[in-house]
This record gives sequence, structure tokens and C-alpha cells, in this order.
Amino acid sequence: MSATSNVSADTSGQLEPQNKFIRISMAHMMKVKPVTEERLSAGVGILLEGAIEKSSESIYSSEAADTFLGVFLIILMVIGIPSNLFSSFYFLSRVKKTVHDSLYLVATISDFCILVAVFAPVSVLVGAPGDRSPMVFSKSSICKSWTLFFLFATRFSLFVVTVIGTLRTLAIHAPLRAVNKTTVLLVCFVYATCVIVKDSVFIAIGAVGVTYSKQLASCFYGFEATPAGWTFVGFISAELLAALVMIMINLIISLAALLSKQKTTSKAPRSLKDVAVTITMFTAVCVCCNIPLMVTKILDLTGAYFELNLNIKIYLKLTAYTILTALNSALNPAIYLTRMPGLTKWASLKTSSIFSFIRSRRSKKGGDSSKAETSASIDKVAGNGA
Repeated sequence: MSATSNVSADTSGQLEPQNKFIRISMAHMMKVKPVTEERLSAGVGILLEGAIEKSSESIYSSEAADTFLGVFLIILMVIGIPSNLFSSFYFLSRVKKTVHDSLYLVATISDFCILVAVFAPVSVLVGAPGDRSPMVFSKSSICKSWTLFFLFATRFSLFVVTVIGTLRTLAIHAPLRAVNKTTVLLVCFVYATCVIVKDSVFIAIGAVGVTYSKQLASCFYGFEATPAGWTFVGFISAELLAALVMIMINLIISLAALLSKQKTTSKAPRSLKDVAVTITMFTAVCVCCNIPLMVTKILDLTGAYFELNLNIKIYLKLTAYTILTALNSALNPAIYLTRMPGLTKWASLKTSSIFSFIRSRRSKKGGDSSKAETSASIDKVAGNGA
């Protein structure tokens, strides 16, 4: 959890400090230090009874850096949203064929949702660079719904990558073992349901709230320092770290299988080797984009995050939680297009069909215009003759 501001936005657009919800590492709670002016100005953000963080969060980042990151996210959205949407249509047409096509369909939908949700942090970075005013997050309803939507999409995306990597590992060690697609999709459905129910229950009982963080340039979960609050922290931390560790283990196994001549993949047909390379690249990109998230989470849990330089903290969580997550979502379609000949051929045919349709519409419009002009000329001649 972040140790940043504990600010909830009301519908009037004004931010109000909230004593109830705090976001602080488990290790730091065990050794609470006095809330000094120096620690408050550093953005540590410990909220004790009657002690509220000065200015809710004393963070002033570089306007140029914020604008650059905002523009970078816009580029990722422009590239990633249509490409993920396009890829999802392809996998939808193949959803009845293999379990991997079904999982890739779920992954593209998750990536699409992540990139659409990134619009809200972009409004902060581009619309209020430097001081990072809440912008669209100033309304509590938007802050809450965005947090639920974005954090669910990111966690579910990681889970899908974990499942894809695990299936690859199983294929290496038991290549003849059949995988039941229904069972795999049911596991994904159960996980998604558990995440939604868990988050909803903790919010309903008041153990978890949603707060705006300038360090993240977005809203995030805040929790109350109660057993229920710490339980939620434990759940979400274990969820993220376990997924990342599993993905890294699967990646190492896949790389070892590809590099070793004794492994099954080296004797398999070329099509199977291509699948192995594609899945390995898919998991490798995920690992590279999420290592900072893993490091940040570990720093949070150990309390080391609070000792970092303020300039690092201003961008560390923003990069780990938002920038690299969006980058991962935008890069995945590039892997599909470069590694899947079927998708490349399908995309080429669909693109050609779209351009052919546009040309035919223009030709038809031009033909109708010519006919109208010819008819008008004939009428004019006939009128002159009369």
C-alpha cells in the first residue's frame, strides 16, 4: 500500500482530509514514529488521532516531467487501444479452437480496459502538471469506481499471464497431457469473482476506502488500521507478489526449455516451437514491466519506502503502478502481430476489406454525383431546345 495522502474527494470538487483511512506499510505500523513537520513535508503521510498530513500531500513534481509522462501515456493509448480491440476480434473468431486463444482474448480485453482507464491519470499529468490536482478524481464517485475498475483489470491481467505461463510449464513437463479449456476458464472466472467479492466486502464493512494520491496521480485503496484493514493489505500484497513470482518462475522454466537441446520443445514441430517462443516473450515483457511494481511493493512492506528520496517517491509508484502497466498493455498486441502468422494474415485481410469498402463507397458517391450532373445537363439542353 502507498504511504501517500489520505484524501477523499467530494462531489463539490474540494478535497477533504480523511482521518479514517490510512495507507502505510505493515512494517512501519509496527514502529510508528512521531509525526514531525519534516516527515510531513516529505510526504510520509502517517495519520494519527488528530494529526493530519499538511496540505494532504506536500508534493510538487516537475511540470515538464509530468507533461512528458502524460504525453507518453497518450501515445500508448492511441496505439494500444485500437490494437488490443483489433486483436480481441481475432481471438474471438478463434475462441472455440484452443485454450490459449481464449486466454489471449481475456488478456486483450483486460489490456484494453487498462489503457482506457489510463485516461484519468493522463488528465492529472497533462491538465495539472507539477501540483497534480485531482482533476477528474475530484468527484468521489469517479475516484471510487475508477479504483475498483483499474485495480481489478491490472490484477486480473497478471492472473491471466500467470495461467498462460503455468500452462506452458505444464506442457514442458507433460507434453501429452490434455488441458481442459472449460476448467481453465472456470478458474479465471472464480478468481475474478473472488477479487470482486473480496474488495466489495472490505469496502462494505468500512475496512477499506478510496483515496486520491498525488504520488500516483490517481486514486488508490486506503485502509483503516484495524485487523480487517491489515487483512486486506495482506490479501492484496500476497496476490500481487504471488502472481509476479509465479510468472518469473514460469519464464525461467520456459527459457531453460528453449535453450536446452534435451528439452521437449527442441524436438517439437516448428509450430509448437513458435508457440513456446511467443508465450516466453509474452511472459518476459510482463516480468520486465512489473519488476518495479514488485520492488515497490517489497519496499512498502518492509518500510524501506519511507526512507527513499522524495524525488524518487514522486515518480516511483506512478511509474510502477501506472506507466509500466500501460506500457505492458500496449506492447502485448505487438507480440501477437509479430509472432502469430494467423493474426497477421487476418489483420491484412480485414484491413484490405476496410479500404476496399471505403474506396467502393467513394466510387459510388462519385458515380451518383456524375449521374446527377449528367441528368441536370440533359434537362438543361431539353429546356433550351423547347
